[in-house]
Amino acid sequence: MNFTIGCDHAGPVYKNTIIKHLKERGFSVKNRGTDSEESVDYPDFAHIVANDIENKTADLGVLICGSANGVAMTANKHKLIRAGIAWTPEVASLARTHNNANVICIPARFVSESEAVEIVDAFIDAEFEGGRHARRVGKIVCTLLAALLGISTSFTQNIDPPNQLSVAQYAEMLDTNNLRDHLSVLSSDGFEGRETGTRGAGLAAAYLESYYIKTGFKPYDGKTYTQQVPMTSSQINGGTVSVGDNKYNIVEDFLLYPGIEKATMKPTQMVFVGYGIVNDEINEYLNIDVKGKVVVVLTGDPRNNESVWAKNLSKKRELADSLGAKAFIVLMKNSEYSTYKGRMKFHMMRKSTVIKRKKKGEGSIIPTFFFSDTNGNNWLTSVKGVKSVSKTRAKSEKKGVCPTGNIEGLWSYKIKKFSNDFFGLNVLAYLPGSDPVLKHEVVVITSHYDHIGIIDGEINNGADDDGSGTVAVMEIARLFMEAAKNNDGPKRSVLFMNVIGEEIGLLGSEWYSDHPVFPLKHTVANLNIDMIGRVDEAHQDSEKYVYLIGADKLSSELHDISETANTTYTNLELDYTYNEPDDPNRFYYRSDHYNFAKHNIPVIFYFSGVHEDYHKPGDDVDKIMFTKTGEIGKLVFYTAWELLNRQKRITIDKVNDFSE
Repeated sequence: MNFTIGCDHAGPVYKNTIIKHLKERGFSVKNRGTDSEESVDYPDFAHIVANDIENKTADLGVLICGSANGVAMTANKHKLIRAGIAWTPEVASLARTHNNANVICIPARFVSESEAVEIVDAFIDAEFEGGRHARRVGKIVCTLLAALLGISTSFTQNIDPPNQLSVAQYAEMLDTNNLRDHLSVLSSDGFEGRETGTRGAGLAAAYLESYYIKTGFKPYDGKTYTQQVPMTSSQINGGTVSVGDNKYNIVEDFLLYPGIEKATMKPTQMVFVGYGIVNDEINEYLNIDVKGKVVVVLTGDPRNNESVWAKNLSKKRELADSLGAKAFIVLMKNSEYSTYKGRMKFHMMRKSTVIKRKKKGEGSIIPTFFFSDTNGNNWLTSVKGVKSVSKTRAKSEKKGVCPTGNIEGLWSYKIKKFSNDFFGLNVLAYLPGSDPVLKHEVVVITSHYDHIGIIDGEINNGADDDGSGTVAVMEIARLFMEAAKNNDGPKRSVLFMNVIGEEIGLLGSEWYSDHPVFPLKHTVANLNIDMIGRVDEAHQDSEKYVYLIGADKLSSELHDISETANTTYTNLELDYTYNEPDDPNRFYYRSDHYNFAKHNIPVIFYFSGVHEDYHKPGDDVDKIMFTKTGEIGKLVFYTAWELLNRQKRITIDKVNDFSE
């Protein structure tokens, strides 16, 4: 077997290593350059390698550049070239077995030399499987070009004339083998569990982007397929708080939000504002200037334990931040603090990643600390009318008012931490609508591609969470592109978005909802898919079900459309258990749809429940029920089709009755 190999300035070292290895295996190799690390243009070398194969002076080719995108794009301009990008041996093998690739493209900046050799070996040792893959490979060359070249293609066979296919015919094009193939890559060990901010997440984003390019999508803004999400990772390694002469140690005496940005604070005045509530009945900040000070509040609402102030601590925090507070201190009942400490102490000392917000109006970044009522007694009793925190709570519950005022003793802290700033990537595939009036409206279909990475040396591959949702979105996107190519594209526009950072706080979708590519006022609905490949304990006897969450919360029309789509086409059991307001699991708030719902955009969350491998190394591809995943994917497709093509946009006729 004869090889031809080329690279740009990012690849000479890799190229020489691969050449030596290939010769040791007994192959002949043409070295097509470049042989120096001085800057060159990658197309010059990619064209030479491609010509070698087209001229049959080489059997297979290897191309190397920084990301592998440039050399792959160049090589694929040649009529007889099928160049695939590979960053793991598994991907390289699939490029041969499923796509009959004749050139493998290696991203030098993302793999080691030894990994590059393994990739080449996997590519060489694999064989094209033919069968259904042969049919698909035959469709790669466009029909006119195929005729000129005398290449057989089935692209136009068994396809009705334009505008003649029904929605059901497009839905039946959903291929569970595609789901399996993509998930086998995304949930392989080579992606290292796809943790946000890691190499594995970057590889997943590159894989998704490459897929959408090959499927035919154009950049949503004419430039890129990604949206950068500014993030910062940090890890706390210790810390103390001082209040006057009192000193407190982290974890032992207090907790804090791990995303704290400033590691130190000089001694600063403290002020107690009761429960920190401002509404039509009371203003606990009245006549109190908190700008530049440390605000201290009690948890709860003594007047109404079901109010948003009682349930949503973030509301109190954001209010203090908006009034200029420098730090925010929460005093919790001793029992409440003990429970919170048991839940938080492990996570607090682990690496934490948050959105890096710098501009005013981009959310609260105020340092936030948690103390028990007992520890708070040491300094809160300096406030007039406060004998103890517990007595103040009891008195407030009876009378509905709470003392406020300045606290004696200055607050300061020192936190030991490291931090790293980076950009996570939301991957976006945009299909413009066909109707000149309706195309400015958009339906967003989402999944998250991140997972929890490597824990205690074990890779958590996240095949179900949320590999299953991610590959479903990929396949649904392909169906809509097939429709568009057949002049059946949707009237409204559709945005397919694989978001980053769900596992660490819905960060990617939060950033998108705060910085939307398309105005939220023109966003019709969000259909979010997260974990649809397994069954839970409640459905051990049947896989033909899906939990639906949120469909009826803002739009009764959306709920009706979903029900009709299922009745007409898929006949799944629609389980609304987790849609109840009193759901203790609070799934409504735990996936990316929520960042659309909070902006008054109707949503549906598709979910098949938690199983024994949830967030564990056992969540692997061999346990995924691809028929189930495909059927739920079809339901999403049918629902989206109606939303995108109906003449009248769905109306919002309900007020979201959930609170955080």
